[in-house]
Amino acid sequence: MRRRGSGKDRLVVLASLGAGALLWEFGTRRLSPAVAAPFSATMSRLWEMTVSGELPATLVGSLVLTACVRFEDFPRPLTVSHKPPFMLEDRLRTLREPVPGGWGTLESVPVGQSLWGLFDPDPSAPVIRYVASKLDVVSKPSTGFYDEGLHRATYTLTVKVDGGGQERQIETRGAGRSGLSSPGAAFTAVDEALAKLYQQLVTPP
Repeated sequence: MRRRGSGKDRLVVLASLGAGALLWEFGTRRLSPAVAAPFSATMSRLWEMTVSGELPATLVGSLVLTACVRFEDFPRPLTVSHKPPFMLEDRLRTLREPVPGGWGTLESVPVGQSLWGLFDPDPSAPVIRYVASKLDVVSKPSTGFYDEGLHRATYTLTVKVDGGGQERQIETRGAGRSGLSSPGAAFTAVDEALAKLYQQLVTPP
């Protein structure tokens, strides 16, 4: 059964919407599009975005983002790091070793950054302190043929561990070679030395 006045109410709503659209259209024509675009231009742009698929894709992306944010609100189990807990003093964490690159350039190996990525920086963990660092790179004259030992590098790192009952001094060495570049040999040597240091740090003294 139709409620009395329902048709009249619809006419009032439609008239209100039409009046609002006209006010929007003529009230914004003299304004800059950066401030407010006319009703006809806005509807035209919405139609273009709908036909091209841009608007549906944007709506889906917004819904997914909202769902992800809502999911983040739920409590999650504490993530446990499998890295051994160690802190690096600033001098060691920012340590870089220069190495001659190609065409007379100078590159550097981020020793401290690579070492920092191996551990879980727990403030209560033992501290690894810098003692000494030495990188040597030797390059032979090229004969024009590939030589895997054209560039050779050796790296020595000495550190001291304080705290946590692990007080000790550790010295590790690494070697590397490359037939392409001296930085390649240097990176290999540093990686080998850091791998040996890692093994000694995770092994109880």
